[in-house]
Amino acid sequence: MSERQWLNAIAQGGDARREALSALYADYAPRYRAYFLRRGASTADADECCQDAFVRLVRALDQGTTVDEPRAWLWQVARSQWLDFCRRPAQRHTDLAQWREPVDEAAEHTDQQDLDDCVRQQFARFAAAHPEGAQALVWASVEQFTAPEIGRLLDRSPGATRQWLSELRKRVRDYLSICRPWAEPAS
Repeated sequence: MSERQWLNAIAQGGDARREALSALYADYAPRYRAYFLRRGASTADADECCQDAFVRLVRALDQGTTVDEPRAWLWQVARSQWLDFCRRPAQRHTDLAQWREPVDEAAEHTDQQDLDDCVRQQFARFAAAHPEGAQALVWASVEQFTAPEIGRLLDRSPGATRQWLSELRKRVRDYLSICRPWAEPAS
């Protein structure tokens, strides 16, 4: 099913709603969690924001919200949820530059693992410095959003969005340049 079909089924209610919501959750929850984590949420807060985003989207559909661009709308819901979360008093934010995945010390280390670790850490640094830009690059690279779709999410024109994405790619390349030794084949 497509995002549009899922949203239509959720809006209709009944058993179709449960099935569509389960499928949409399975597809989008990991993306939403990653989005919230990149924004600085703790794991628990990212899970809470993710659940709240799904509650928000069901309520919006129940109120008859018209969705013209399903993928863009789904991400607008997540973005709105994050902004509301940030407005809550006394929020704690973690430093993404300190974030690392658990490592099995007994595992043999390879150059590819070093490259992956380097890229992950450098992108986390980039995301800490440019959170909205990092999310836009994820939308463009991972989610395969077009510049006009990203522009609608961020209230930018398609041309301005294309230019901004180009500038962001150059900036992220600067951050990732430190990883080149692992990317080049050994001679």
